[in-house]
Amino acid sequence: MLYEKKKDYLAFIIGLFAMVKVRYFGTFAVAELIVFALTPFVAWRFYKTNPSVRKLLWLAFLWLMGVIFSDYWNDSSLIDSLKGAFNVIFVILLIPFTYWILYDKPQRWLLYFCGFSISSLYNFYYQRAPEFDNDFVFQVWRVYAFYPLAVCLAGWLFYNRKKYLSYIIIVGFGIWSLYNSSRNIFLSQSLAVVVLLYINRLKNVNLQTKVLQYQKKIMQLLVMLVAGFCVVDFVYESMASSGALGERVHEKYLMQKYSRDGLISARGDALQSIYAISKKPLVGYGSYAKDRYGIINKYNYRRDIVS
Repeated sequence: MLYEKKKDYLAFIIGLFAMVKVRYFGTFAVAELIVFALTPFVAWRFYKTNPSVRKLLWLAFLWLMGVIFSDYWNDSSLIDSLKGAFNVIFVILLIPFTYWILYDKPQRWLLYFCGFSISSLYNFYYQRAPEFDNDFVFQVWRVYAFYPLAVCLAGWLFYNRKKYLSYIIIVGFGIWSLYNSSRNIFLSQSLAVVVLLYINRLKNVNLQTKVLQYQKKIMQLLVMLVAGFCVVDFVYESMASSGALGERVHEKYLMQKYSRDGLISARGDALQSIYAISKKPLVGYGSYAKDRYGIINKYNYRRDIVS
């Protein structure tokens, strides 16, 4: 019991420092440094007994090999290659520790999110707030700062069998995010409730049996997700077009609605990335990608976008 309590405290502490950054040969979260420092002293090696974790690590190593090959093929600079490679290496190093701290008590992630909620708000108000030069940017990033707190509260209610209250928190936060110009949070939160409602229909208490039932009925879930997406999109368009979400959201909606790409034009960077991927789908542009080939200018030219 004492051992479990120590792991509980550790999960909270890691979350508490997840958004506290230090700069030394790059930018690191203090939580990452804590994990790297503790890894040699914890019994994490038994992850080898779990085939799923072993598979995940092999896939991560394959990712690292792809990173190295892509950098070599694109003649990336040494600094850029090291940045890209070490980002992947750090992820690989975090996997065994993450399994160790959660394998015996998966709900321990809630303690992590409790700490992460505090860390996120600290980062927003004390480290990032001076960077915001207008109220609009401040509003948008405030949504993301409070997002971990909403997830933590909803998760805690869900695990304590107050599921419908949890759903209300999730959807309520999504609606609040709409009023703060963050449509994607509203979409993801609403679809999360659709998935949770579907899972809740599977009454079998045996987790393994429930997972098998869930896998067999995946097509039903996809239908529900599509239906949920249509409802969410209708709600957003109705509120935005009527001006119920405020003048700024109304103007943004009209601009995107009548653009060539419709509402997806709000994700111009994603469209540019898809275009770039289509040009070099196998080897990419290096692990620390830079537009050395003028891909963005070519995309903008094809779409008649003035940059």
